[in-house]
Amino acid sequence: VPMRYFTIQGNLNLARVKMSAGDFQVGALSKVMNKPINRALTLKAWMEQGEGKRTIAFCAGVDHALNLAADFSALGVRAAKIDGKSKNRSEILKRFADGEIRVLSNYGVLTEGFDDPGVECILMARPTTSALVYTQRIRRSFPMAPCKKAFIVIDIVDRSAHPLQYGATQMAGLHKRWRSRGADPFRQAQS
Repeated sequence: VPMRYFTIQGNLNLARVKMSAGDFQVGALSKVMNKPINRALTLKAWMEQGEGKRTIAFCAGVDHALNLAADFSALGVRAAKIDGKSKNRSEILKRFADGEIRVLSNYGVLTEGFDDPGVECILMARPTTSALVYTQRIRRSFPMAPCKKAFIVIDIVDRSAHPLQYGATQMAGLHKRWRSRGADPFRQAQS
C-alpha cells in the first residue's frame, strides 16, 4: 500500500533528552512530547492530514497517551488510550476495529504482534533513534484492506534534525534532510 508521509517539525530540543539503551530516555522524552504545545502541534497535524482516518498514535509515555486521547476527545474525536496496564485491552481493540474509536492513543502495546488492516493513519508522536522500533510501528498500517488505496504517516520530528532521530526517510534510504509533503519516500527512493 503506498505511503503518504508527512514530517511535522517542532521545536522539541531532542538534543537535551537523555539517552538510555540506545534510544531516547522514556521519562525525559515523555515530558517533552507531553507539553501542551507539542500535543497541540500533533493534533493540528492530524486534523490537517489524517482527520477521519482510523489512527494509531504512538506516544512517548502513559501520561502522554492519556493526555493526547483526552485532547482528541475534547475536539469531538472518539479516542481512547491503551497501554500495558490497560485491563480492558481486548475491549478497547474491538471498539477500535469496529470503528467506535477513531484514534487509539498507544504506549508500549501495539508496536509488535498487532495487525489491523483497517488502520489508515500512523501518528508518530514519539520520536525514536531505533530503526527496528520505527519499522515495527510503520508496519501496523501496511496490510491491505478493501478500498485501502494508501496509508498516512504523520511523523512529529525535531526541527533541529537530531542526528540520531530515525524516520521513514532513513528507512527508504533517502538523505536525512529529505522532507515530505505527502509523497511516498519508498517510491521517491526508487525514482
